[in-house]
Amino acid sequence: MKILDTTVLIDLDRNSEAHSDSVDALQEESDLHISSVTIFELWWGVYLTALKKKKKSNYFAEFSEFISPFIIVDIDTTIAIEASTIGVDLQLVGKTIDLHDLYIAATAKNLDTALVTSNVKHFENIANLKIVEWPI
Repeated sequence: MKILDTTVLIDLDRNSEAHSDSVDALQEESDLHISSVTIFELWWGVYLTALKKKKKSNYFAEFSEFISPFIIVDIDTTIAIEASTIGVDLQLVGKTIDLHDLYIAATAKNLDTALVTSNVKHFENIANLKIVEWPI
């Protein structure tokens, strides 16, 4: 099991040739999870693009199909408390992290699994967070 950061999903959506080996490695993984926060971030981009293009399309259907292979982990009380704890711990040592990234990191820690991301710098100051750099 792994949690995929939003950056990974964006790369997967683009089907970049440069990441084909990494995509294959991830597809061998049986349980790929994403945070509901990743759904928020991805849909924000999809919906904004749709509005800017002023085109009616099957954006929602395409989006739903794209995320269908992933197990979505909702933010619950335990994850919310973990995210707050991580944020305060970082603040006390003069570090900051985006709120969305706090929730994604807390989700990975709560499931005791690795977070796959291309934004390692966003997460490297979080104690006991397992990180796998994308591309693999």
